[in-house]
Amino acid sequence: MKLPSTLFNGLSEAPLAQLSAVSGGSINDCYHLILADHQEFFLKVNELSEFPHMFQKEASGLALLRKAGALTPEVFTIVEEEEHQYLLLSWHPPGGETATSHQEAGISLARMHQIYDTHFGLDHDNYMGSLEQKNDRYTEFMDFWANCRIIPLVEKCRDLTYLSRSDTQQIERILSRTNEIIPETKPSLIHGDLWSGNFHPSGGKIMLIDPAVAFSHPEADLAMMHLFGKPATELMHAYIAENLPVQGFEKRFDFFNIYPLLVHLILFGAPYYADLKEKLKRIS
Repeated sequence: MKLPSTLFNGLSEAPLAQLSAVSGGSINDCYHLILADHQEFFLKVNELSEFPHMFQKEASGLALLRKAGALTPEVFTIVEEEEHQYLLLSWHPPGGETATSHQEAGISLARMHQIYDTHFGLDHDNYMGSLEQKNDRYTEFMDFWANCRIIPLVEKCRDLTYLSRSDTQQIERILSRTNEIIPETKPSLIHGDLWSGNFHPSGGKIMLIDPAVAFSHPEADLAMMHLFGKPATELMHAYIAENLPVQGFEKRFDFFNIYPLLVHLILFGAPYYADLKEKLKRIS
């Protein structure tokens, strides 16, 4: 693979010694790079026309998380060149998680959720996985969640014939009850795509990667952490000790997980329909 000539500007003049493909999810091509001077990097590559400025927005999200005290990879370079875009990050080999690292991650997440804004949303749109994510700013959570998270994806699912008219009406009824279901909150900084794969253990620490940030409801992060498994007990205990959620927060996970399940339904199709239907049934 030919790399941009500006990729290592200001970092090294050493030639590339090794390039190895590594796992990086289903969206990007990912590589471990080693230069002749032994510096190591993590590189993401994707199509620029298909996902405009995806890596610029990922870098902005990582910067917000890092400013809030979360551990994240360091962003070195973003290159948009011809048909491709490149994101060069610090290299952190996976492994080394401990009870202490989970406790520290729980505390860090709780403190991140205590970073507030005056409005829900963000000053720019970004991506949830490979889907564009709207972040229009609202003073009310109900308006933000409906207009920026649920309704756009329901429309996509309907166009793809993944949802019936009855399904759509059921979701509309649930949205009309948002104020009854969800406790009030200040707009909190959330990761936005916090499934287990985006907790990255390395060197005795746990980093947050691949954000879909916004100022939203902190329970959205907690819910997604439980969507495809469960976080470590030490992580949740540390989180609750630092930032006690409103009583009954576990019962609201189904509501918040409508959004990531709609994302998965659009990206991966029918296998996620049954999970979505089950959650809608429990909420209704």
